[in-house]
Amino acid sequence: MIELLIFGLLTGLYNLQVSSALSLLPLQKRRLHLLAAAFCVGEIGGAMLGLLLGKALLSLMAPVA
Repeated sequence: MIELLIFGLLTGLYNLQVSSALSLLPLQKRRLHLLAAAFCVGEIGGAMLGLLLGKALLSLMAPVA
């Protein structure tokens, strides 16, 4: 559980760095908000997909392991 919290913290810091760099680009506000939403969905979706696939793999491999 603590690993997941550390991963979330590091990912959040990385996204903060990327978003501050993107704010310097001459993009419209709407495009910036869509880009931020895409980053958010990608980060949350990737972590959730990894957890679900890991749990499924663990239940599949439990009799062998």
